[in-house]
Amino acid sequence: MNRLFSQRRTRPNPGMRLRKLTLPLVVLAVAAAAASALASTLTVIPIPTWATNSQSSGPDATNYTGILHQNEGRAITPDGKYVVGLCYDRTNLITAWSSDSHTTYLQNARDQARGYFFNVTANTIGQQPSTAGSIWLAVTGVGYRTNNLGTIEAVCNGWGGGGPYPCWNMTTDGGTNLNVGIKCRDATVDFTKSGGPVIPLANTLAATTNSDAYYSIAWGFQPFENSLKFCYTYRGSNSFGNAHLTIKNYFQCYDGDGQNGHPVQTGNYVRINGIAATGRSVGQYVDGGADWGGAPYEGFFGTAGGILNFVLEYPPTIMPGAGAPPYQSYQNIWVFPGLDGTWTGSAWAITPDGNTIFGHSPTYATGPWYGYKAIVGAVTNTFESIARLPDFVDAAPKPGATWAVTPFGCSTDGRYAVGTCYRGATLGERAVLWDTGDADTNNWTALDLTDYATSEGIMGSFTKLERAYSVGVNADGYPVVTGYGKYTDGAETRNRAFVLVVTPAVAPAVRPQITSITPVGAGNLAINYTNTVIGKTYLLEYNTNLNNLADWYSAGSKEASGTSDSQTESSVTSAVRFYRVSYTP
Repeated sequence: MNRLFSQRRTRPNPGMRLRKLTLPLVVLAVAAAAASALASTLTVIPIPTWATNSQSSGPDATNYTGILHQNEGRAITPDGKYVVGLCYDRTNLITAWSSDSHTTYLQNARDQARGYFFNVTANTIGQQPSTAGSIWLAVTGVGYRTNNLGTIEAVCNGWGGGGPYPCWNMTTDGGTNLNVGIKCRDATVDFTKSGGPVIPLANTLAATTNSDAYYSIAWGFQPFENSLKFCYTYRGSNSFGNAHLTIKNYFQCYDGDGQNGHPVQTGNYVRINGIAATGRSVGQYVDGGADWGGAPYEGFFGTAGGILNFVLEYPPTIMPGAGAPPYQSYQNIWVFPGLDGTWTGSAWAITPDGNTIFGHSPTYATGPWYGYKAIVGAVTNTFESIARLPDFVDAAPKPGATWAVTPFGCSTDGRYAVGTCYRGATLGERAVLWDTGDADTNNWTALDLTDYATSEGIMGSFTKLERAYSVGVNADGYPVVTGYGKYTDGAETRNRAFVLVVTPAVAPAVRPQITSITPVGAGNLAINYTNTVIGKTYLLEYNTNLNNLADWYSAGSKEASGTSDSQTESSVTSAVRFYRVSYTP
């Protein structure tokens, strides 16, 4: 079956690939065993009875762009088992796009949206309990932590609580059902007082099972004027609840006049879009470009204005002489170059270790913004490299916007990224999955998920998959993607949330590939291979005669700690030996 990729296209052979290596005294043919082929699936996330959208006509039926919304998937657990997002009680909950970013504005949100927690395997959907007025309006982040008692918990965050305020929920049964959870909220950060709130779109929580800590982000309007000057990072740990939730006011883009003690609008703002399990967050900083009175905000990066790829470190360090609380600035913030070598761009997603960042930036001055993958170090100002994500020959800026490609989320190991690509007026926005697992960037691939699902015959009532917000990797090593697409329910075409499992159409994701065999001493050989999945155990086997395929013998096994690995076999005496690497899903 044909799979559609970008012009940078790779496709795994479903069979066994052989190649010969000639080494001194030993001639070897190597084979990578094919992983089991499981079927691709596309699931529409159901609309629960508590969030049914009965609006089908009239002024409340559409948002400002005239699109009927019902629900969206905003984040997925690293293993692809649980999805969180929001359902719309009324469809004029607005999704509005500015020219350089994607932003969700919740207007009259308390009457219009409800957050959900979806169990992918069981196909069940849960809602935050409505006790104490703490109802989820949107759930935008989810992850696993190991609590102080050694139990793995699913933690999610978003907006709600009657404010709407930043809220968190922890499931006491490991993630099976949000309804059995414990909740907490921060009622001191209220984004309803002027023009808001504005919330990060997706992937707003990060955690790992190696720690009890979890981190999440919030930003938006505050009660001064319509300027996005306030960003917050939260750290939770120990027992779950408000008492163990630390608010860190990372960065306030204020332009204080020095007299009235409150901000005035001069053009700066900051948005954080992604968070790592180290507390490092990424986003965009808009530099107003003028330096007034030595203040640390305007012209801070010496750019004379512009939207910059932005990193905020954790914990924040207060900049000397930067004002009294809450109007302070922090010095552990930095920008890094985009694809055109300038700082222009916006970061969107970051891996839990904080070292891989996905975003978009122009490839030349004033040019369209395309996707990138950047590698950075663990400390401030340690930019290492950046590479452009593959896209499509018809990729172009969306009308009225600068961007053509936006990657919204990435997998834990940084191999996969998901997002959207605008492919012209006919195709419009299309959900995309990128595979960046190969060391050679020329072998990276971009997969249009609409084309993929169509070729697999699994589109069902979807007519297009428009946005992919988050990606996990399931137990078989396959990407599991959530977002929303156009769905025809018999009466209307609406935006509906989906979960898509992508089988080896993009992979070598689950098919280990032997890359080289090298001598490491007399009679010892190192067998090097790639396309591994962290935590899976890989079996190395050998055969001396391919005419007898039943005689494969174990040469060792090893648990992978990255996307490539090697094993060493000693005392090799045969003149010809064939190797293969495999694992059991």
